[in-house]
This record gives sequence, C-alpha cells and structure tokens, in this order.
Amino acid sequence: ANIYAKHVVVAGEVIGNIEAIKGLHILKTGKVYGNISGAHLLIEEGGIYKGKVNMDVISAKNSYEGELELKR
Repeated sequence: ANIYAKHVVVAGEVIGNIEAIKGLHILKTGKVYGNISGAHLLIEEGGIYKGKVNMDVISAKNSYEGELELKR
C-alpha cells in the first residue's frame, strides 16, 4: 500500500511507497520496501529500508486536508 501523511512511524512492515511530509521514523522492528519522500528520515539501528529516497520535492494530496506542496 502507498502511504501519504504528515508524520509516519513504522514499527511493522510496509511494502509500498511512503510520502511523509514532516518525516518518517523507522523503528528497530520496522521494515520498509519502497520509495520514500519527506523532510526528515530516521532509521533506528536494526530497522530495514530498501528503496529510493527523495528529499527535494514533496507534494501530498489528502481528501480531508486538501492539497499541500513543499518545495526546497
């Protein structure tokens, strides 16, 4: 599944892309297999990540909050 959110904390397994506007935190028990984009990335020792990282341009669409774009 793809995830679009402000803050994302992964303690289990995610197979899919993650767009975390404010940041992504992968705990020591977390596993992420997919591309990620966001403002901050923190991977604890023991956490697993496989994919590409894009920290340049972030845009997210959320039906509840409307559209948000951050550009650096």
